[in-house]
Amino acid sequence: MSSIHAQPLPPANGDDRGPGFRVFIIIVLILSVTAVSLRLWSRSLGKSQTSFRHKFWWDDWLALAAIPTLLTQFSLIFHMISLGLGPALLDLYIAYFVYDFTLFLTKTSALFFYYRVFVRYMHRTWFDYALWIVYFFNVSWLLGIFFGTIFMCDPVAKGYDPNLPGYCSPIGELWIGSAVPSVAIDLFILFLLVPKIWGLEISFAKKSGITVVFVLGYRYATP
Repeated sequence: MSSIHAQPLPPANGDDRGPGFRVFIIIVLILSVTAVSLRLWSRSLGKSQTSFRHKFWWDDWLALAAIPTLLTQFSLIFHMISLGLGPALLDLYIAYFVYDFTLFLTKTSALFFYYRVFVRYMHRTWFDYALWIVYFFNVSWLLGIFFGTIFMCDPVAKGYDPNLPGYCSPIGELWIGSAVPSVAIDLFILFLLVPKIWGLEISFAKKSGITVVFVLGYRYATP
């Protein structure tokens, strides 16, 4: 990171991309809030005698918990846009943690959704244990990226204040160390569906349609 901050910034060409980026963030935020709201609304349409508390499960609450973290992340981005990246390095530093925690919540929500749909109402199989293994990897990834970000620089404060004396590891290594396991966990979560869906006694077209819906739904829910 220190080597990146030491490089001079290229001269401004007068092309301000801030307004377009703000519009993009607002659209993503509206879509995310709408998707979670529709999810909770559809879940509330259960049997009338079912209490409000029993209409929702852990996967629903985790999806809902991801909204405040997403709002925090986008608020930090808006502040960075208004100040410029240089003066807002502390916001960028905090945004790393908020972004990774939001990813963790959405992945965990998907895992608990699988557990609610495929495990709770049938005999325990390899699928049950596979879910817990992926969950362990998800927690390990979050802890690893948190500690990796905190201790990337010596002293720690140099991570958001490059003017301090000290040393920072190359930030590219941190990004690769975060992105590769994150994508691998996403793939594991998606591939876990395949044997369950294609083991159902329904037509090929329905199996294909359900698979596409799950894949698109998960990819849309993951920032």
